[in-house]
Amino acid sequence: MRREGFTRGLVFAALAAGGWLPFVLVAGPILGGRTALSLYLVVLSAAYVAAIGSRVAVTAAAALAGAVLLAIARGPVGLAVGLGAVVAGLRSGVLWPRPLARAVVLEVALVGGGLAFARALAGATPFAVTLAIWGFFLVQSGFFLVSRTTERTSGRGDPFEEARRRALALLDGAG
Repeated sequence: MRREGFTRGLVFAALAAGGWLPFVLVAGPILGGRTALSLYLVVLSAAYVAAIGSRVAVTAAAALAGAVLLAIARGPVGLAVGLGAVVAGLRSGVLWPRPLARAVVLEVALVGGGLAFARALAGATPFAVTLAIWGFFLVQSGFFLVSRTTERTSGRGDPFEEARRRALALLDGAG
């Protein structure tokens, strides 16, 4: 991952949180608070995928999946969980593929941790929702910290395979 990925994630978190209050002030009276939040979450998910991936097809897939989830979700909480899964799948499955076990562990930690942090910050006021949005995307920016570490070792191949190869070489030399 590029070094600026983490910074880009932090900036996105701030912009996403900062956009909520103006959006709810304009759209809230027309759509209602819950619907406005749900729509905002769908737009944010697609925008996040666009910001980290810069691939039109992947962004379109995120927007389409978000629209489907918007139609079937029973509220913002269920929608947020579904959108988290979409972001996780596109991020570690399409934009930056990695071995399945690592992708699952990383994405469960990031999306699950982000949703838990957002839930801890969430409340009934628009400001509390702003903090929850910021908190979720703040945790998501950690992807780039982990990925930078992974990228540094990727020139030599899989670190686990490298360790296995060295262990077998030691065993062959000892016998």
